[in-house]
Formats: sequence, structure tokens, C-alpha cells
Amino acid sequence: MFAEPDRAGYSTLVLEVADLDAQAARLLDAGIGHRGPQPGGGARIVQLQDPDGNRVVLASPLPGLSR
Repeated sequence: MFAEPDRAGYSTLVLEVADLDAQAARLLDAGIGHRGPQPGGGARIVQLQDPDGNRVVLASPLPGLSR
């Protein structure tokens, strides 16, 4: 098992998803609360926090934006 307890709570993970609304609903169904999809950085995002305080962001680019 890998662990770095000194760094816990200081990271951000961004995952791109194809269907943000479906993933947001799936999280709520699993009991993981959030504020719903919101605009952020040229995408729609759902922000979460893991038990150690790290930020987890699900993102779906806005239509028409090139990557």
C-alpha cells in the first residue's frame, strides 16, 4: 500500500467524463452529496472532496470548445 500522510488534503484530481449529468446523478444515488454541475474553466464541473480533504473534480468540456 502506498501512503503519504504528510501530503494528504493538498491534491486535486480532475477526471473528464462524457456525461456529467449522469455521473452527478450516480453520485447522489450512491449517497455522495455535491452542489451539482456548475460552470468552471471552460467546462461544466462537479466538485467533490475525498475523506482526506483532496479535491476531486469531474469535468465535461462545453460544446464547441477545442481541446
